[in-house]
Amino acid sequence: KYFKGIEKYDAVNVHSITKSITSVLIGITIDKQIIQKEENKVMKYFPEYQQYVDSLKNDLTLKHLLTMKGGFAHWDAYSTPKECLVDIKINKTPGSNFRYFTGSQALLSAIITKSSKQTTKEFAQEYLFEPIGIKNGFWRLQEGYYCGGGESYYTARDLARIGQLYLNKGKVNSKQVISETWIEKSFAN
Repeated sequence: KYFKGIEKYDAVNVHSITKSITSVLIGITIDKQIIQKEENKVMKYFPEYQQYVDSLKNDLTLKHLLTMKGGFAHWDAYSTPKECLVDIKINKTPGSNFRYFTGSQALLSAIITKSSKQTTKEFAQEYLFEPIGIKNGFWRLQEGYYCGGGESYYTARDLARIGQLYLNKGKVNSKQVISETWIEKSFAN
């Protein structure tokens, strides 16, 4: 049964569920050694903005972004990577304080693109969507990067496939799509 006239094949904007999908994709980049570890410094991926950042931004890691403990002093919005690194200040030591901030996932999406040499959507299609049977129809581009924190569309069954992937410890049929280690980390602090 579906809600408000939605049917089996209707894809809807899943908003912040996209953040979880971005986390899965970061896990896959680490599994494939495209990114070494979640403790990597964020600024490693953005040398073009190095001249604008302070010491707190130099301390940011992917893990801080994944756990929303980046210390950003900003209300939640669809900020671009440039806005996050150049315009938006950090007022708390990264890792010390949780604050919901969608810009963190914008940075993660850009890092996926920069590391994999594919757009986030292309990477997702190859390593997540196709292996588990998802057909993503729309994912919003913002200044050259796919939004890591929202504006992507899926069917209810697509989301159920991701849930089942987690219940199966990262496997679909007999193929390991994402490591069991990343599944466990996804549920830890």
